[in-house]
Amino acid sequence: MPRFFVEWIVFHELLHHVHPVTRLPDGRRCVHLPAFRDAERSFPLHGRAFAWERGHLDVLPGFDPAQRLRSSATSPARAATSSSVPSSGPKSRSGGGPLTRK
Repeated sequence: MPRFFVEWIVFHELLHHVHPVTRLPDGRRCVHLPAFRDAERSFPLHGRAFAWERGHLDVLPGFDPAQRLRSSATSPARAATSSSVPSSGPKSRSGGGPLTRK
């Protein structure tokens, strides 16, 4: 698993402390509102990490393709935000970045 992907996951998880879970009017929990996704895209290699995840889901621990397809198809909140997530991005980091050693 590439380091940039692990850094992106840590960045993503830390964002949950900045953008906590929100309850929607119908009582459902929404953990990735547009503000969360906007902040997530600030990670320098977001597009590359997102593309790596999509291309390697089958090797990630605990991945169940049937569950992923069910949750994507049935979640209006996911559908509303998933189209705004880019599938590509910068290929290399210029300068520092989150969680980068110098």
